[in-house]
Amino acid sequence: MKGILAKIEFGYYAILPYLALVAVGISGADGWMINCLVMLGWVTLLVYQIFCLGILKTSGNRSAAVFMPLIPILILLWNRLGAGGTVWEFFLDQIMVEMVAMFIAMSIVFITVKGPGNRYAWQELGILPFFFIALISLGSIGFVQAWWEMNQGKMNEFFLGPIPFLISMVIEVVSFFFVLKSIVKREYEIPDIFEGKYGAVIVLGQIVLWCVLAVFLLGWV
Repeated sequence: MKGILAKIEFGYYAILPYLALVAVGISGADGWMINCLVMLGWVTLLVYQIFCLGILKTSGNRSAAVFMPLIPILILLWNRLGAGGTVWEFFLDQIMVEMVAMFIAMSIVFITVKGPGNRYAWQELGILPFFFIALISLGSIGFVQAWWEMNQGKMNEFFLGPIPFLISMVIEVVSFFFVLKSIVKREYEIPDIFEGKYGAVIVLGQIVLWCVLAVFLLGWV
C-alpha cells in the first residue's frame, strides 16, 4: 500500500506546478507577477521537482516520507472544497503554500545553519544563494498573486478562516527546513532525478512545454 501511495505522490508532485499553472489561467489573473510565470516559471518548476521528487525518491516507502505530505494536502483540500471551491483552486492553494514555505525555509537555513566547516551557508557560498532564492521567488510570485486575487475578501467563507493555510504553511516550512538543514550539514544528499541518458531531453522538453502552456494559458497570444 505504501509503495503504491509513494508512486502516486511522486507523480502528483511532478505535475503539481503544471496543474497550478492551469489554475492561474482559469483564474484570469493578470499583471507583471503573472508574466513572470511565463518567463521564469520553468526555473521554479525544475527546482521544485529536483527538491521534492528527489526527497521522495530517496525516502522510498518510509512511512514518515509517504504519509507526512498528506497532512497539508488533506487540510487544504478539506478547507477549499468545504467552502464550495473547486479542485483547481485547491491546486493553487497547495502550490502557493509550498512555494512560500520553500522560500522561507531556504532563507532561514542559509542564514542560520552552519555546515561541517562551522561556517554558515551564506559564508560558504557567498551571495549566490540569495540570487538563487530571488530567481525562484520571481518564478513563483505569479502563483502567489493569483492566489491572493482569488481569495481576497473571501477568508470569512472558510470554516476556520486563514488558520488551515497557516497550519499547512508551518508544516511545510518545518519539513523543508529539516531537509535543507541536513543537506547543508552533509548528512543528506538529494539525488539527481534527471540523471541518465534522457535527463537533458526531459529538462529541455519541460522548459518548452512550460513556456508554451504559459503563453497560451496566460493570454500572451
